[in-house]
Amino acid sequence: MYKGELGEAGVIFWAISDEREETLADFRTAFDIDMPLLLDANQEAQRQYQGTMAFPTAAYPQTYVVDPQGKLVYYNNVHDIDELAAVLEDLVAGE
Repeated sequence: MYKGELGEAGVIFWAISDEREETLADFRTAFDIDMPLLLDANQEAQRQYQGTMAFPTAAYPQTYVVDPQGKLVYYNNVHDIDELAAVLEDLVAGE
């Protein structure tokens, strides 16, 4: 999903974490991640989206989808690949 048709359509994936750089590097290696892993050491991104987090404590990974205009159109704390794919496909289709 991270590559292929969605990538060709201009969808960009980033992971953002406030973990230590070494932890991110280990994560990248362990899961063979090729998307950018951005360090949010000062938790600026986390504060920006605090009001929209499904779990404001950030106890779980959060998924956000931002449209080309910068509008947050989807967020969830459950990694539901089918739901996420449907949201992304709708965005690519212009819906």
